[in-house]
Amino acid sequence: MNGAASAMERPVSTWCWKRRVPELAAQQRRESVEKKLFVGNLPYSMTDEDLERAFA
Repeated sequence: MNGAASAMERPVSTWCWKRRVPELAAQQRRESVEKKLFVGNLPYSMTDEDLERAFA
């Protein structure tokens, strides 16, 4: 409950924080999805090539 106490002590900063959280969350979500799509495809393609070399 420390968060609730600090929120009551500093209402202005809490209001700014609540306003910024959705924007930051959406930005982080987009970045993480792009990283997973980009970085995720490379290991899979490399693994497929390695498997083809190993079992060809």
